Amino acid sequence: MDYLQLAKTSDEDLLKAVALINNPEIEPEVRQAMLERLFSTVGENVYNVIYDMATFDMDVVGTVGTGIDMNRVYGIAKVASDSVVTGGAAKTTSSINLWLQDTISKATYDAFNVAHDLGKHPTLTRTERANCCKWCTEHVGTFIDPTSEAFRRHDNCRAKIVVSGYKTRNGLLENYRNPNKKRKGGA
Repeated sequence: MDYLQLAKTSDEDLLKAVALINNPEIEPEVRQAMLERLFSTVGENVYNVIYDMATFDMDVVGTVGTGIDMNRVYGIAKVASDSVVTGGAAKTTSSINLWLQDTISKATYDAFNVAHDLGKHPTLTRTERANCCKWCTEHVGTFIDPTSEAFRRHDNCRAKIVVSGYKTRNGLLENYRNPNKKRKGGA
């Protein structure tokens, strides 16, 4: 599944929350702290959901990833908070989107490393979406038992990365069932 599709669904709501917090009447330190809390909460939730789905795909359910990079959280909160003064709304929107994509990519990368360490060998297909850099162009294709490097993303990376493992959802989010969650009706 191409997990970056999920960034689009979270992106809009996250930007609305940032807009509410970025009230110029709020003290800069308070605004910064509120944005740090927002990005920390959203980042942890996105990371955990993507990590759980990726470990499901790779048949390593129940493992724990490394989590989000708090330095990135502080950085994106600073960029968002400063945009009130700098007026850089477009740059902020782009930065938030890239941060969200990076969080998703990191969760997938971490799940892959855990799966690989446990002897699981998923397949990765990487395709271009638009004008790609030289590195992306060199890493297009399908890889059986890829190295973790194949999951790497860089600023403005728009490559499509689809992972299939021992349990596949056929690329559909609705086919994912969290094994730790009870279904309605007690099943």
